[in-house]
Amino acid sequence: MYFFSDFHEFDEEVFKDSVREALVSVQHVLDTDRCPNLRLAESVDHEYVDKYKLADLLTNTAIISFLVVLEGLGLTKEELLRLHNQHSKAPSRATTLRFASTESCEFVKQETVDVPVRGLQKETREVTTDTKDFGIDESTTTRSTIETIVNRVTRRHYTVETSWEVSVYTGTDVENRRVIGKRTNGRFGLCRDVPANAPSERSGPLQEEVSPPVELSLTWLLQHIDADEGKSHFAIDRSPENTLTKTPIRNPQIEQAVSFFHSAFDWAEGVHERFAVDYPMGVRSGDGDIDEAQQLGSIESLDSDAVFVPLLPLFEDTPDGEEGRIQNNENDDVQAGSNAILSLPIGGDGDGNGNESDRERNHSPMGSSPLLSVPDTTRFLNEQIRTLREVRNRLRQDYPDPETTTTLISSAEADVSVLCLHAQELASRYAASIDYIESMLKNQLVAAIGKKIYSSDIDKFMRYHNDKLMNPGPKPFCHTIRQPRRYPDGILSLEREVSGPRGTLEMEPISTHVRQVECVPPTTIPLNSATTVELTGETYLHGWLNHGFGDASSNPPMRLIARARQFSSFLLVVGTMGSQNRMHPKNAIILRNKDEVHIPLLLNEIPTATEFNDAIGSLSPEQQRFAKAFRSMQLESSVLGVCIIQIKPQLEKLLGLPRDSLAKEMKLTEDLTELFVEYQVPSDLLSYDGGSSESTKDQVASVKENVKSILDVIAQQKKEQLEQQTLKTDMAVERRMASESPELRSKMDRRLAEYERRFASEPRILCKKMAKSDTRNRGRMNSAIKCLKVVSDNPPPPPKQRELTYDDDCEPENITEIGCFGATLPSSSKNNTIDFTAIPKILDKAIELNDRDASIRSTTITTADHGWTKRRQPNLLSKPQQESFSTAEIASEKNKAIDLLDALSRSGSLEIPFSELHVVVCATHRFEKNVMATVIRDNINPIEKLEMSTLLMASTILGVPARHLVCSEKKCKQLSESFPELVKMVDADGSPSESPSGAPINGMEESTLVDKSVADEIF
Repeated sequence: MYFFSDFHEFDEEVFKDSVREALVSVQHVLDTDRCPNLRLAESVDHEYVDKYKLADLLTNTAIISFLVVLEGLGLTKEELLRLHNQHSKAPSRATTLRFASTESCEFVKQETVDVPVRGLQKETREVTTDTKDFGIDESTTTRSTIETIVNRVTRRHYTVETSWEVSVYTGTDVENRRVIGKRTNGRFGLCRDVPANAPSERSGPLQEEVSPPVELSLTWLLQHIDADEGKSHFAIDRSPENTLTKTPIRNPQIEQAVSFFHSAFDWAEGVHERFAVDYPMGVRSGDGDIDEAQQLGSIESLDSDAVFVPLLPLFEDTPDGEEGRIQNNENDDVQAGSNAILSLPIGGDGDGNGNESDRERNHSPMGSSPLLSVPDTTRFLNEQIRTLREVRNRLRQDYPDPETTTTLISSAEADVSVLCLHAQELASRYAASIDYIESMLKNQLVAAIGKKIYSSDIDKFMRYHNDKLMNPGPKPFCHTIRQPRRYPDGILSLEREVSGPRGTLEMEPISTHVRQVECVPPTTIPLNSATTVELTGETYLHGWLNHGFGDASSNPPMRLIARARQFSSFLLVVGTMGSQNRMHPKNAIILRNKDEVHIPLLLNEIPTATEFNDAIGSLSPEQQRFAKAFRSMQLESSVLGVCIIQIKPQLEKLLGLPRDSLAKEMKLTEDLTELFVEYQVPSDLLSYDGGSSESTKDQVASVKENVKSILDVIAQQKKEQLEQQTLKTDMAVERRMASESPELRSKMDRRLAEYERRFASEPRILCKKMAKSDTRNRGRMNSAIKCLKVVSDNPPPPPKQRELTYDDDCEPENITEIGCFGATLPSSSKNNTIDFTAIPKILDKAIELNDRDASIRSTTITTADHGWTKRRQPNLLSKPQQESFSTAEIASEKNKAIDLLDALSRSGSLEIPFSELHVVVCATHRFEKNVMATVIRDNINPIEKLEMSTLLMASTILGVPARHLVCSEKKCKQLSESFPELVKMVDADGSPSESPSGAPINGMEESTLVDKSVADEIF
């Protein structure tokens, strides 16, 4: 039995088999030459509008079929007319079908009886032989005796009385209900056997009770029939102004019909269970020889399989060159008269009001509709009535007459049970037929494309489509880390998991709209409360439009991936952008020598502006202000910042060396990095202090000498610490042995005195060694010893607020290439600043104005606190190893990176021009269902919706009106029809419309999507 399955649960093959079985009965109903032309709807060429007509026909047929059941329950045509008139006068009052039943049990008498125990019988045989005189005659007699073991029990006799009725009433006036069917003389004797020592309780097996009534609202049914004309007039509203009708299945009219038949199924099931479940539970609750048990068993086994169900989603396959059935048999209405209370409406429903429109009837490419004619469907209804009448007649023969019998189950109960079973079959078949139409849409779409479409397929298509739609289009977020005219030091990418060509999962860079923001003030990164680093490098603004189908938890994994090449190194800092060009670092890590780190990213979608306004509409002013302030904070903190700092060129600037002087000094670079990270050596001990007249080679040699001196001191201290630890270990061993020997104790005392004298004079020895070094490094080396042994308790002074300058010989060249992004982005001509935290507000405002479906949500991107992996190669000869970071290890990596950043910036006093800041703004276009359900159920083209949201994001990020981003004039006109607020083509006089904001601001032409007051928040 089919019943109101969801789109993915519908068993199409089982349903098709049931329809094919029904076609066998159709051969007896229709003419022999007609049956071969009737096929499932999917097997016949038809138009999209024919699916609407099929849904209308199925619903009208289901209404009439259900009225046939109600007529069997006692709802006559006159009573239906009365109910319809009452509903017409008071349409706001509900009309209800009600089934009520009562049961009572009365004790009659009690007696003691012996009940044989089955299987415990003993049989004895006695043989007697009679012999006459002289042995002439002889006879043998055998007598068998059966001994039976019995239980002496108490048998109690009861009288059970039952009654039930089917009635209808209007509104809440239950007292004045009209009874259309009932039975009140259900009275029979019932006995129960109980043990002889059972208590004298005389309560019956059926407790006296009035069961809760089972009710069904008939209001929807009365709204879609015309009892005066004797017709049903259900029709789907397909008028152009109706936006609620999405598909032949997804519309308010069909949803109400499905809801009614769902309720009808529950009502029929509840009534049938009163006779088939509730009665047996009471009657069979004990032992005893009860005749009614056989009747109860027979009513449980009743079914309605012999009753024809006229709900068949069939089309007529008219041969080529012939006209349709509707035109061929104009007199069929007379030949096939309806035996039901109502009849089907004549004609189609092309205008949504039950009449086929002239345009659809005259301009159909197929000449005529393949829909079954009204006479054919009427014959199906007549067959239902005929087979139902036969089944009910058999029940009257098999069950006793309710007027003359007092048994629990009579033909009346059996009749109601069969009618309810048939009603359940009608409701479930109707639901399955509706599901079949939707499944047919899905199958046709799959057949047209050749496969089912998933979210990954939409990803691939949009990457292909956006290149044709826009100029410039989105670019993959895969940025090379490099200096001008130098080999790249590494790669930075934002990647997400996608399906590969063979179904494998692969990581692929996301596509973002990107522009380079020029002439911006330095971006600051607070390392601690006393130190702030200034970044004066390049800044890129990215806009990523993510899209998802279904629940947000189904988002594919996303990672920030950074790879360093051999003998290369850089710093990676990830955080959130704040106001005044401030970046709040959350995580940081040092990458060098083929390190590769994968950082999981978490996406958190914020409710849309429409959803937010709807949610706070009924809050108090104070609550609304709180919610608005919190939402503003959410939007401002949704901007992700990813910063790359190149270590080698910054080391050159820190140490006072010329540009590219460390380009080929791999060992020196590694040593410097180790000194800064592992030992926090001050840069003053390593930098070059000479004049600029010396050659680059001499300057590098000076730094090498400084590095070697520090490394020698560190190595010497490591050696001394090792010797000291060895002596301590030896002394501990000797101390344990000295307790047993006085000679060893005196020897140990002498060694201890020698140990104290040696290490007491060690600072003087080190000073003598340091004096032999170059005089210009003498003071620095003495300070190094103190710095390596003592950590100053005083914090470093805060950096001076001064204008950042750069020496002429170290000035970075103007970099014209933008990594792997290719195209030159809009540049600024004014020295204004951009507030990155205001961009989500502008995007949110643009979404509110253009997204009528409230599907685009601002999205925050944050790094996960676990799941980090790092792939590293310990040395050149070993194989790469992959390790996972714990929370403590992630924090440790951040501390190392912050220490190095502090050293490279000289505790904030030195700006960092060799940096790249990538600011990422994200929004998610969220569809409620998966791709197939979005297209089939909601009748939504996700490509058009994603075009709109992509243009919204591009216009906001690039600062260019959406109409200027569309490559094709034809496509621009199409978008202007679908999204007029997004793409404004021309003014009333035919001239191209201009941006209402006037002149461009900061190199970005203001978008027409938002007001100028909102856009000014950025600049």
